[in-house]
Formats: sequence, structure tokens, C-alpha cells
Amino acid sequence: MKNKLSLTAIALAALMTACSSKNEAITSRIELPGTIDEDAFAANVESISVMNLEMGDDWTLADGFNFSVDKNYIYMRKYSHDAVTSRSRIICFDQRSGKKISSRFISGRGPGEISDFVSMYCFDDNLFVTDYTGIIRQYDHNCSFVGKLHEFDESLSGIQVLRLSNGKYALFSKIISHSDSAKPAVMLTDKSFNIKSSHFAVPQAPVGLSPGFTNLYYANNDTIRFFLSCDNHLYTLYGDTEQTTELIVPNPLTVEKAYDEAKTGMILLNNLLKYDGRFGHLCESGRFVLFGYEINSYLHLTMLDKRTNGIISVICASEHNLNNTTDIVIDLFNRQKIIYTDGKFIYAKCKNSDLTSLLEGHDSILDERLKKTQAEYRAYMERNAEYIKGLDDDERDAANVLLKIKLKD
Repeated sequence: MKNKLSLTAIALAALMTACSSKNEAITSRIELPGTIDEDAFAANVESISVMNLEMGDDWTLADGFNFSVDKNYIYMRKYSHDAVTSRSRIICFDQRSGKKISSRFISGRGPGEISDFVSMYCFDDNLFVTDYTGIIRQYDHNCSFVGKLHEFDESLSGIQVLRLSNGKYALFSKIISHSDSAKPAVMLTDKSFNIKSSHFAVPQAPVGLSPGFTNLYYANNDTIRFFLSCDNHLYTLYGDTEQTTELIVPNPLTVEKAYDEAKTGMILLNNLLKYDGRFGHLCESGRFVLFGYEINSYLHLTMLDKRTNGIISVICASEHNLNNTTDIVIDLFNRQKIIYTDGKFIYAKCKNSDLTSLLEGHDSILDERLKKTQAEYRAYMERNAEYIKGLDDDERDAANVLLKIKLKD
């Protein structure tokens, strides 16, 4: 899991016209890393399922992609970069069979094409993609362009869109600020994208620091949770109720420290890496919110119990000697890359070689949970055997396996 640094500027004057929430924010504080307990962490993992998807050249060896799941379909956006361009491809799979239904490039300036992908979500078995121009485009399960759903005002270009289960929307600014004045972190709209309220008026960072592959936000039904760049708080919004949880680490990276670094000239990644925090890998399942952060340059993964605010953490420092089930589960969490959450499940990708080394040759220490994972993995490899035969050894090792993880309720 690697840190990524991005710098972009935007005018956000229109955001402050939205109404502010009048409810008092609920505030709490949690000391990290809390209890370091690999056995307890692994015991809270209810299941690790292998998604039996049809492999193909359009995604099997992809380094990065976005992901979204609806009732009948799974959508993937695969991206690739070269020295000049960034290309986006969308792919649709049948949810039940894992069969690939359709695939197409959408980068460009023609009808149904996008420039500079920003965000995507699923609804009613369709895919909705927002690009930097602020246009939301709709595609069906055949990856056919249906039309433009909405086009935001120019002042909201680059806005990230999240659809809530009540049919309304949450808007997040992906863009960093060159002023430390407070701006709303999230805005709620009605079903027609009219802004109805703004929340968490806090200073925005001068640099975007986004660890991992997941968004810094997600919704579980109508409850929204998110992180901000260069910040050590977990923000939660349900209805108009704001909740802020301060995450205490020894030497936190804060917006103030980021601006102090900016005063010295260009902000360098190495200057920010000396601080603790840099929160990301945010997801949720069962009764736990799962997130990652660094202390003393070691990546930690933490389960936050939503009922008790209890904390269980593990340190992703190195590979384990595989002596028991706990070792396998923790090593899997260490090697995988979380890519998406819908609040019910956690979706992650793992290299084929990593899953082979964890699930094969250790039958005597697999519990029933991991025996099921092993059986699903073998079914996935059998389904795609002909495709895999055409890969060279390095490609076979690097082939993506997608996991669907459920934490305990």
C-alpha cells in the first residue's frame, strides 16, 4: 500500500452558499494504535470470499482500478497511464455468474467519453461516472452511453459524487486549497442535485495525500464516513448530525503542519512522511470501521468497533511464518489492497502468487472459514485455466484475484 501525492487548485466560492448544519457536532477521542492483537483481529473476520470473475486482458493484469457493486452487476473502471495520456476503460460483470458482459474505453472528447475521471457510483444497475468537467455520464450494463445525468456549475468542477440510499447525494471536494480558511468538507443535495446543507467547515489541506486505492469516503445506507487529507479525524454524518472522532497518534500530520511545510517552498513527500497518521484504506463491514495509518513509518490496520469505540490493531510490518490460521489471515490483510466498500462488505485485490502461497500447502492449519476460501480460489483458477495458460510466469503471478470480505456483526 503506497502513498500517492497530488496537487490541484480550484475556486470553491460557491460552496459557502449552502446552508450549514445547525446541529451540534458530537466529538470523541480515540488513542491509537490501541490494543495490538493479531488473534482478536483475525477472529473478527467472518469470511474471505474469492470473486469468481471471468479473466480478460482488459483487467486481469491492471495495477489500478475503481470498483462498484449493484444488485445485478459489478462495474470496474480500469485505468492506465503513459507519459502523455491517462486512459479509462469500464467493464461490467454479471453479479451472479461472474461472466464479463461488456467492456469499452471511455477516455476522449466524443459522445459518451470522459476527460480526467473523478468518481463513479452504481444505481439501478447502471454506472454513473463523473469527470473533472463536472458532468455525470450514465452507462448501462452493456457499457453503452445512456446520456448525461447532470452537469455541475464550473465552480464545482472536480467534485466527487456519492449517491445515498435515500436517493440524495453527497458531494466531496477532491481538490486541495491554497488558503487555510474553513470550507465545507461535504455537501448534501436533493435528488436534483440542489445543495441543501453543508457540513464540517474545516481548513482544507494545501496538498492531497491519499494512501492506498480506496476513496477517503463511503456511505453505508445514509451514513457517510470520511477522512480529509493531512488530518487526524474520522468524520461521520448521519442526517444532519455531525460526529467527529479525533484519532490520537504520537506525531500527527495536521493541516497546520502541512501549511508550515508549504512556507518553506515546495511541499515534498518526504517532509510529510516524517509525521504519523496519513489515514486511508477506509472501509466498513459488520460492526467495524476498518482503516489504515502509519506510526513510526509502520503501516497499521485498525478495527474500530462502532458500538463500543474499542480498538484492535495489527502492524503490517513483514510477512509471517505461517504457523496457524491467524498468521494466514493477517498476512492476507498485509498483502491485499483494499479497493472499495459499500459499508456491508470490503472488496480487495490480491496477486495470484500471494494467494497461492497463503492458501496452498497449508491444509493442516486452515480453519473452515479458510477452507471455503481455498475452495473458491481453486474454482476461480479452474474457471480461468485456459486464459491462465496463455500468460507467462510473471503475468500468472501478477494476475488479480478479487476478494469480498465480511467482518463480524
